[in-house]
Amino acid sequence: MRKTLIKYREIKGLPKRQTAIRIGTNAQTYAFLENNKRNGSITMWSKVQKVLDIPDSEMWRVITENE
Repeated sequence: MRKTLIKYREIKGLPKRQTAIRIGTNAQTYAFLENNKRNGSITMWSKVQKVLDIPDSEMWRVITENE
């Protein structure tokens, strides 16, 4: 699981479905990203970063997190 991604989503108070809508994807695709079952495109990660207000310094950790 991408625990850092979950942490930022929870800080924003967003459920997975609402996060998915805000980044322009469906809930299943977002869940796959969060559960580390799918790698997103640069465009997708850029949208996630913007919606969840993830600092640049944390994004690489989010993208490469394996636990």
